[in-house]
Amino acid sequence: MTTDDSEQLHFRSALGLINHRPGPLRKAVSLSGEFHPDSTLTAENVMDRIIGDPLAGLGRDFQVQLITWDHADPQEPGNSWTGDTRRNSPERRNLILEQLDLKEEADRINGAFPPALNHEVVIADKHEPWYPEDVNPFYWQRYAAYLGDRRGFHPESLAIMDRVTTGVVSRMSSPQRPEAFQAKGLVVGHVQSGKTSNFTGVIAKAIDSGYRLIIILSGTQNMLRNQTQRRIDMELVGKEGIRPPGAEPQDHDYREDPDWEEMFIEYGGIPRALGGTNINRLTTEGRDFKHLEVGVADILNPDMERQRQDEPL
Repeated sequence: MTTDDSEQLHFRSALGLINHRPGPLRKAVSLSGEFHPDSTLTAENVMDRIIGDPLAGLGRDFQVQLITWDHADPQEPGNSWTGDTRRNSPERRNLILEQLDLKEEADRINGAFPPALNHEVVIADKHEPWYPEDVNPFYWQRYAAYLGDRRGFHPESLAIMDRVTTGVVSRMSSPQRPEAFQAKGLVVGHVQSGKTSNFTGVIAKAIDSGYRLIIILSGTQNMLRNQTQRRIDMELVGKEGIRPPGAEPQDHDYREDPDWEEMFIEYGGIPRALGGTNINRLTTEGRDFKHLEVGVADILNPDMERQRQDEPL
């Protein structure tokens, strides 16, 4: 057995003492050293061994364990050590290093093993930012409040979403821009990463900034289209946009939906009268673009929801 092999076995034994919850790493190395007499690993040199080769050997083992702790779900049994820290947050990493008794090594550790924080990565050319200048965030403010109050979003998550959605919208063309400008982009996220919430936030900010026609492609199956339609109707269009003005209370397409009363957003009046713009749906949960003629007149109507009457769109 080589020195490297003996050190790695020794280190893995040390990690085995603290893998369920972080504990003093150097102490674990000292305790497990009794069972690895051939190992040259000590409490004094363990950090140099880890940082010296972060992609292999001890460094790789340490990183795997560190990521596991970073990502530990506070709701799962055995993870009470996480306290009130959230997954992949700076607070979680600080707590881990504190419990490992490695606070003085924080800069070295975070430099070699950057925490997988929940932030976006943007790959894009330089652009000319224009949002939120002169924008009344009517829909965005109410949508963010809805996510916090009804969906239980953490304030930091809402702040991140605000930044991300502004980054997306600001890379599109301002609807008040006189020159033609084409923008294309792709937003990527894993399953249950909040993609629907994020693109609904983009839609809210696009409406607030003056976009008059927004088309959402939600898949090739009616089931997926229906799900997306319902979600956007519930969280953004709201009761005022779903139920025709002056209609009977139950005269709408969600009258049998059990979430209508509690989960569908309500603005307290016609959005235009409250300083926003009205949303006119071209599709409903049960009707797709085969019935588009019901909304063509709204698109072509020169008086409909135009922030500047002297501009064509």
